[in-house]
Amino acid sequence: MDVHDALLHPRRPRALALGLPYDALLAFALKGLRMLSYGAIAPVFFAYCVEAGLSEQMVGVLVSAILLGDLAVTLLLTTRADRFGRRWTLVLGSLLKLAAGVAFASATSFRPTLGTPGTYAVLVVAGIVGVISTSGAEIGPFIAIEQACLTEAVTCAEPDDADPTAASARMATLFGAYNALGFVAQACGTFFSGELVQRLHDGWAQLPLLDAHRVIFAIYGLIGALMALLYMTMTSAVEPRASMRRAGAKASAAAAPQGRFLGLRRPESKFIVARLSALFAMDAFAGGFVMQSWVAFWLTRRWGLAASSVGRWLSAANLVAGLSGIAAGFFVKRFGAMLTMVATHLPSNVLLALVPLMPTGASAGAMLVGRFTISQMDVPARQAYVAMVVAPDERSAAGGITNLVRSLGVAASPLLLGYLSSFPPTSAPFSAPFVIAAAVKIAYDVALYGLYVCGTGLRANEASAALHNAHERTGEMTR
Repeated sequence: MDVHDALLHPRRPRALALGLPYDALLAFALKGLRMLSYGAIAPVFFAYCVEAGLSEQMVGVLVSAILLGDLAVTLLLTTRADRFGRRWTLVLGSLLKLAAGVAFASATSFRPTLGTPGTYAVLVVAGIVGVISTSGAEIGPFIAIEQACLTEAVTCAEPDDADPTAASARMATLFGAYNALGFVAQACGTFFSGELVQRLHDGWAQLPLLDAHRVIFAIYGLIGALMALLYMTMTSAVEPRASMRRAGAKASAAAAPQGRFLGLRRPESKFIVARLSALFAMDAFAGGFVMQSWVAFWLTRRWGLAASSVGRWLSAANLVAGLSGIAAGFFVKRFGAMLTMVATHLPSNVLLALVPLMPTGASAGAMLVGRFTISQMDVPARQAYVAMVVAPDERSAAGGITNLVRSLGVAASPLLLGYLSSFPPTSAPFSAPFVIAAAVKIAYDVALYGLYVCGTGLRANEASAALHNAHERTGEMTR
């Protein structure tokens, strides 16, 4: 087979373990490593900023600025990853993560004036330019591009005559396991962070609380460096097969296909991504009121829980969330991705509204854990749905756009969250974010279901995309 044939018909990657090729296994490992660092940051970020001398309102503005900066980074990288190269885009994102961790960890020189406009501006710039998670959740370009790599690696390893109608359920199962690993890693990171801060502050090191928090940011940056090295080892199997077919004398033309908008070229893809993005932004806006860094702050201020206790509760919540996500594939196969998203998400929001009504810190923590048993089951269903309704060379862009608008939605919440957090811990406004988040999320569930059943074309696009992707796999489609 000559070079031209190898590009047109790349060899399917060999499965190494669990029926998955090397790149898929590496994507799983990097998901776990990344979420370990995000989970470690979640319990300390809000408290670190307040301990450093920033007011609650200034922290809210800082978080919003960081999230808005993430919009620019995510948009720039994800909409170009399929043409620039997914591997190197992920390496760049990892280096930005390293930069953010180093910037926050090395703020010691600003300590005497931390909270002044100059130092505050430095923290804002570091958060905007770098990649840092303020809530423990996914942020930056990683998940969209990494899931495109995972989908590409797995589908490329399957037979050409694989049934395309089962693709959504198959990928939902895979994403369920992928997210489960992420939640378990996030839980471990949260637990590790709480225990380490407690021991550094009250244990053998006797460090000031601010310095104990800085250690977590240093670890966050080091993990970013390790991620960059591991992403470099990915193979070409993670790149879009469509770009491989077009490789040749006119490769430059493929870098800027006509009709593309933010990386999307099919009208059907643009339609569905636009509709879903509007709703996902609404859900993310609500989620910004209950980000894990603020929930940790609320548990500490409202109930006086120690850092180690907060870490244990959040670890338990992330653990059950991860385990529940594994079941998503079964529900998607039985009921469809859209119904799975709504039926599991709506009741979890009722439980969210009950959290501030609990009489003790332990019961509030238990209600949070109960809520997480079903609140994240919609995530793999949503990810599989988005991945399978667009063409292979649109997956990074589609995932990036939907994640970007989620970041845009969540960026608006901290402005009000910071104001509400300035009230006394026993007051109603201090706990109001739980109720606000629950109400908006329930409205999102109702709107999503209504959009799906009222003839807006989402179901038709599912069938269209399935046929399109089947043609991509067999080479019957010409461009």
